[in-house]
Amino acid sequence: MRSVVFELEGLEGGVRTASVDLDERDPSSCIFPSSVHLRELGFSSLSQSQFPSSSHGKVQVVHKGRRLQSLEGLGHGEVVRVRVCGLRGGGADGGSTGAEDRKAWLEMFLEQKPDKVDPREVKKAKWTRCQLSGEELSPPCVADCLGNLYNKEAVVSRLLSKSMPSGCSHIKNLQSVTDLKLERNEESPAGGSRDFQFQCPVTGLEMNGRFRFYCVRPSGLVVSQRAVREAKECVEELSGGTVEGNLLPLNGTEDEVRALRDKWEKDQQAKKKKKKKKRARQGDGKDKQDGKKRKEGKKEFTATDVMPEGANKEVYASIFTSSRKEETKETFLCRSTSARGSALT
Repeated sequence: MRSVVFELEGLEGGVRTASVDLDERDPSSCIFPSSVHLRELGFSSLSQSQFPSSSHGKVQVVHKGRRLQSLEGLGHGEVVRVRVCGLRGGGADGGSTGAEDRKAWLEMFLEQKPDKVDPREVKKAKWTRCQLSGEELSPPCVADCLGNLYNKEAVVSRLLSKSMPSGCSHIKNLQSVTDLKLERNEESPAGGSRDFQFQCPVTGLEMNGRFRFYCVRPSGLVVSQRAVREAKECVEELSGGTVEGNLLPLNGTEDEVRALRDKWEKDQQAKKKKKKKKRARQGDGKDKQDGKKRKEGKKEFTATDVMPEGANKEVYASIFTSSRKEETKETFLCRSTSARGSALT
């Protein structure tokens, strides 16, 4: 007779150990002998007096991490774990309801957090609100070199008060922004907060964030990408210039904004170098050879600089002595003056 040690896990969370002798006549059976009772092992929550068979799906016999379908092959003194799986709330339709209520688990994922911002509202605000003041876009509007939209009044107010935020530090003056030519959407009421106020003048597409829009510089005409692709000649006629190389994406993607910022930084460095060279040519810079300031002579004023229209340059210059070099000749009067008081020979 073989004896096997069973570790029994009940519904109440406790673990009991029992030593059971296997029936050698029926070694393939998973049914426990009638001598093993739940009440004796401390599992009094079930009404049955013994464990039911595993064929009913209520008992799991596990040995070394594997679920056993038979007790055959177990040696003397082996430890087998038995789990009692209780079910409740069946609807007589073949299904069952788990012992744990999953309502709280579902609410954890379905509940919308208060600090979470809807990305659709963020996109809508970019196309309908000023990035400085937060007010609705109202002409005249401008766009910076990164494609952000502003009310011109808000930009001027910030520049005058010198309170430009760090995120808009690239706006130094009004030359840093481009005046926009926006086509108002006639279907949306003026000042309506729910509707998009502007549209493409060529295709009629709304500026609602679903379509890509460009600003054609330097005219400031705002058109959709579809208009540039399908009616390029019409866009060039409205803007008064070529489209190639003059398109500024409005509210572009992160990669586009990063590329525009890098381009702006390179332009600023090029302007600084150009300004430095210009100062060196004007004499404000230092000479590299001796470290002294280089001074250039000023250009002398001549009469021909203000010569009347239609006059001959040589004839007009002959009137003034500054235009010709006089020849100093010794005359009779000068010689007599210089010889005064001396013996003449």
